[in-house]
Amino acid sequence: MFRHAFKPGSSVPKDGMYWVHHYQHRMPHLSYMKAGEGFPPCLKCGERVHFEIAPEHQAAEHISHDSDFKKEPAGPSELEAV
Repeated sequence: MFRHAFKPGSSVPKDGMYWVHHYQHRMPHLSYMKAGEGFPPCLKCGERVHFEIAPEHQAAEHISHDSDFKKEPAGPSELEAV
């Protein structure tokens, strides 16, 4: 198991890079997270995703840029605004 794994809904303890470990559908990847945010569930594997603090010398984009964590549109009116 992982040394310091965080689950969806937990608060991000500090700004930095985190390894994101999915359940069966994707290899681990890095994402940037900001302190105070909540770790999000994955759109595909839900609550089975977990996060681990990465060494500080690694870089990646903020998790909101990852397609597995983008928010799905609320309904047709939200799609029309785009």
